[in-house]
Amino acid sequence: MRRIAVSTYAASLYLYPASFRDEYGHEMRRLLADSLRGAGSGGEAALVWLQAMAGVLLEAPREHGWLILNDLRYAFRTLRHARWFTLTALFTLALGIGANSAIFSVVETLLLRQLPYRDPDRIVMVWVKNPEQGFDHDVTSYPRLEDWRAQSSTIEAFAAYYGARRVLTELSDSETFVKGEGRYTQRGRAMPFTYSCAVDVKSGAASGVVFRETGDGGPQVAQTPLAGLASLDPAACESATARALADKNPRAGRIVFNADKRTLRAVTDARTGLEGEGAMVRAPGMYAERFTYLCVYSPNGNRIETVQTSD
Repeated sequence: MRRIAVSTYAASLYLYPASFRDEYGHEMRRLLADSLRGAGSGGEAALVWLQAMAGVLLEAPREHGWLILNDLRYAFRTLRHARWFTLTALFTLALGIGANSAIFSVVETLLLRQLPYRDPDRIVMVWVKNPEQGFDHDVTSYPRLEDWRAQSSTIEAFAAYYGARRVLTELSDSETFVKGEGRYTQRGRAMPFTYSCAVDVKSGAASGVVFRETGDGGPQVAQTPLAGLASLDPAACESATARALADKNPRAGRIVFNADKRTLRAVTDARTGLEGEGAMVRAPGMYAERFTYLCVYSPNGNRIETVQTSD
């Protein structure tokens, strides 16, 4: 029985740091064996063994703490005397942490995090093949998008986009909130703006359009106030222009608009016009041709009264 107690105590000594165990372990085992031999009765020997085990459990964590504290003191003294090595090590550590954080952010955003929409696994991207111009993945025209919406039996809803800064937030099953920014040209000045609206994902109709200028694009000059600027929607003008061009050119393919060429001007005292430029492929196999357009808005800016195109 005494041999089992000494063996159990010897195994518990592995809770101490290796350096402490190598220096004092043999002496501690011998001291316990002597104490057990002198204890006499079984109950007194058990009490001696319990006291020895309690001492190990209480003192082992303290010895680890002292050892770590001494190592840290030595490390700080070494780093203080080797400043260039310390700076190099800190720079390498910061670079490694920053690189790993950036890589994880990209992987988490592109591969791990789901898109912030309902049923993200059902979202697909539809492209158009354009062999005449050598594009396997080309954008489509607005009239073709309307045909897809009307005739497709496999896709529940379509939404179109082009390269711009936009944030989409789902409001309900049938409505999405769109917030973005852009710029237009007014009398030679690039005017930055933000916009927001609610879009019906089934019909494509926009409501609650808010249009705000966000900064000064150049020196101030005297000008005629533009009516309805707060609710004017450039996207609605471009959509109406695309429909007008498609009516004039039934075989029209790709229609693109240059957001940097938008210009606002007062058409009358109460109406604002939005002028711009774009390019259109009039028919398959033809090169893109430049066109200009003018949308005249109603006095409150929430409705387009006329659309004029020149191509």
